[in-house]
Amino acid sequence: MENKGRSGSCFLTLLLLVFLAISAIAAAKAATGPVLVPAYEDQELPLTLVRGNILDRNGNLLAIQAPDYGFDIHLSDASGAEVAAFISSYTDENAISISEKIESGADFIMISKTLSSDEIDKIRDRLYAESLSDDISPVIRETRKITDESVAMLVGNVDINLKGKSGLEKLYDNILSPSPEKGVVVAYGEDLQLSIDVAVQRKLFETMNANASDGEAAILSESGEVVAYYGSDERILKSLVLSEHTVFPYHAEDSGKGFLIYTDDNHRNLLPLISSEIPAF
Repeated sequence: MENKGRSGSCFLTLLLLVFLAISAIAAAKAATGPVLVPAYEDQELPLTLVRGNILDRNGNLLAIQAPDYGFDIHLSDASGAEVAAFISSYTDENAISISEKIESGADFIMISKTLSSDEIDKIRDRLYAESLSDDISPVIRETRKITDESVAMLVGNVDINLKGKSGLEKLYDNILSPSPEKGVVVAYGEDLQLSIDVAVQRKLFETMNANASDGEAAILSESGEVVAYYGSDERILKSLVLSEHTVFPYHAEDSGKGFLIYTDDNHRNLLPLISSEIPAF
């Protein structure tokens, strides 16, 4: 009888320890707020995965992984107008604009403010006090950001799981994607450095847009590296990566201060507008 009593006591103690452990995990998650990261099949691997950066020849960041702060919308009892009014107090966007987005089916509203864990806790308390906790949640979403519109065509896009869909993001997805390892808290992808000079790239982009050009153009240094490119030709995109040691795949015309190539003879009048902007490399 005494052994049975001890066994029962040990069993109850074990149950209590399990309950306390689960409670501690739940409390830790509640303190930080949900973080939405790319989905991976193996849940034993680290949840923090950071895609490699894309940089220009001078180390300027062209594409980075960074968080978006905002609110997940999952309307239950409240109206879209009520939710929009709540969100508008955390952003410069007005409630009417936010309400229109929600009515159009938006399930995430991004805000420009960076939320600390303390601020997320206060938001959660306010949601509970205003009976909105079943309709909206503060969240952090990991996203891919392009730092300059002039390189958007080259860099390309990623999907919701931060996997490359187009451009350099797709061509070098195996390099940029992190390789998760068990026991590692944060896994990082490799950076990709280009021969592009973002200052020259910006000038080429502005010139092509100002002339309503639908063709493509490249500016090469005297050593044959592409320092600016307007287009999406994969052969040229691959020649932008410094570590590949690839050369420009087409014939280029000497402009005196660099080399340019156009897909259409009608674009040759752009040459003097750009050649004067090419620095020495």
